[in-house]
Amino acid sequence: TTAPSKQGTPRMPFHAVIVSFSMLHACSAMKAVLRLKDCKTQRDVVLVGTMHYNPTSISLAESMVRAEAEAGQLRAVVLESCPTRWTATMEKQPPGSLLRRLCDNEMQAAAETADAYSCAVKLGDQTIEETGERIVQLLALTVVQLGTPFAGGWGRIAEDLRCGLAELSCAGGLQPGAFLDLRLLAF
Repeated sequence: TTAPSKQGTPRMPFHAVIVSFSMLHACSAMKAVLRLKDCKTQRDVVLVGTMHYNPTSISLAESMVRAEAEAGQLRAVVLESCPTRWTATMEKQPPGSLLRRLCDNEMQAAAETADAYSCAVKLGDQTIEETGERIVQLLALTVVQLGTPFAGGWGRIAEDLRCGLAELSCAGGLQPGAFLDLRLLAF
């Protein structure tokens, strides 16, 4: 059995391939794949970093899911999406549709490959509704902080910017030249 997460959805104590834009670590396809072990279950997890709608990312997502499934290691594919966004994607870009052919994407490609091997597909992102609420909260907080420069508001904004820049400059992250890699810019 699986233990429920904070949101009540079951955690997956098995090998999973997770397709995620935020995990894109470098311009090389193999550097966009991170293998690790879940510390609780000791199961392998493969994170596949992608750039949305990029042909190289689509190919990488499909090939990683296929390779893990054919090796008998795949139990689930986790997509960086929520039910609302996934339903909208499936309605607007069903397999075989013109829009899907013009704007193929790594998440549907990974999900279809997983389906072909009878592997579970799970959605692993917070809902777009939660994201929207959080954006409104942060916007309101920013307005308050901008209006209170002498009560520490500007200092908190400056600290947030410093933290954000530190996150962007991590050694394992994208380097400025990665944005010029033709494989990421290919259409």
